[in-house]
Amino acid sequence: MMKRASGDDEPKGAPHGDDAAVTTRTWVYAGAADDASAWRAETRTLPPLRDGDLLVECVMVSVDPYLKIQTSSKPTWQEPYAVNTPQRSFAVARVLRSRARGVERGALVRCYAGWTEREVVAASDVDVLDAERVARVGVAQHLAALGMVGRTAYHGCHTALAPLTAGETALVTGAAGAVGSLVVQLLKRAGLRVVATAGTDAKCALLRDKLGADVALNYKTTPISHEHTDALRAAAPEGIDVFFDNVGGDAFDAAIQLMNTHARIAICGQISQYHGLDKPPLAPRFLHHLIYKRIKIQGILQRDCSPEHSAEHQRLFVELLEQGTLHAPVTVRDGGFDAIPAAQLALFTGDNVGKLLVRMVDDVA
Repeated sequence: MMKRASGDDEPKGAPHGDDAAVTTRTWVYAGAADDASAWRAETRTLPPLRDGDLLVECVMVSVDPYLKIQTSSKPTWQEPYAVNTPQRSFAVARVLRSRARGVERGALVRCYAGWTEREVVAASDVDVLDAERVARVGVAQHLAALGMVGRTAYHGCHTALAPLTAGETALVTGAAGAVGSLVVQLLKRAGLRVVATAGTDAKCALLRDKLGADVALNYKTTPISHEHTDALRAAAPEGIDVFFDNVGGDAFDAAIQLMNTHARIAICGQISQYHGLDKPPLAPRFLHHLIYKRIKIQGILQRDCSPEHSAEHQRLFVELLEQGTLHAPVTVRDGGFDAIPAAQLALFTGDNVGKLLVRMVDDVA
C-alpha cells in the first residue's frame, strides 16, 4: 500500500530524532529465476548517518531489462549480481534527514537506492533535482528522458550511429520501449526516414502518430526473421543505413540481410534473449554480411557517455520536454513497494509503453 509522504514526515517505525534507528523493507535478490521468486522481501535496520550522508525515502523506483542481465552466472559488464544482496536500481527519493552541506531536508534526489522504501546514501552519489524543473516536467521524466534511458538514446545515436545523415533509412527495434521511443525521435530530428517495430497495433499507432516513425511494423502479426524479410524489405526498399537494436534474435537476422554498404548498427539491448543468457539460442547466422557491406557494429552502454554528450543530452532534452516537442512515454504502476517485482517481470511481456516505473508514494507524478 502506498502512503502520502512529505518532507516533514519522520520515518515509520522509529521514534522522533535524527539519531533514531530506522527500519525499511527491501527486496533482496534471491537467485536467478524467471518469476517473482528471484526476490524476497526483508526488513532491515539502516546504519546511522555519517557526515555527508542522507536518509532518503524512495518516491519512484525504476525497473529495467538490464537487471535481468545481471542475473547471468557469467560476467557481463560486471560480475554476476551477488545473491542475498539488496536489489539496486535507480530511484527518485525525498530527503528525510541530511548530514550533508547543501542538501536540505525535503529535497528530491536521483540515486541508485534500489528496490527499497528508505536508504542511507552518500550525498556525493546523488543528483539533487531542480525543484522548478520537477514542477515543469514531473518526477517520472528524471528516470526517463532525463535519466539513464535518455542518456543511452543520445549516446547511441551520436556515437555508434554517427554520422547521421538526412535522407538515410533507419530501423529501430523495440521502438515503443524506454530507449527506442526516444531514439525514433532523435533520428527523425536528424532527418532520417525511420522504420520502427513494436509488439501491438496500439504501440505501432503511437510510433506513427505521436513519435513520428514513417513505418511501424507489428512483429507479432507481421513475421520478421531470417526467413521472413518481405515486410521489412517493403518498409525499407532502399535498404537500411542505420540500425538501433534493442531486441536481437529474429529481428537482427532479418535486418542484417538488408543493410547497405557502410551501414552502422548500435546494439543497445537483446531483450529477446535475456531469459537464456547462459544458454543462448544460436548466434546470428548472417555476420558474413558485415564483410560484404563493411558494416560497423558497436555495443553501447550509457556509462560510456562522455561528459560533453551527457551535458548536451540534459540541455537538449530539458528544452524539448519543456517545449512539448519531445514525447517520452512513461508507464507508472501504483502499488508501492509490493508492486515492484511484478513490474520488473512485466518488462518481458510487453505490458509497458516507454519507461516503466513504480510509484512508491501517492503525492508524486
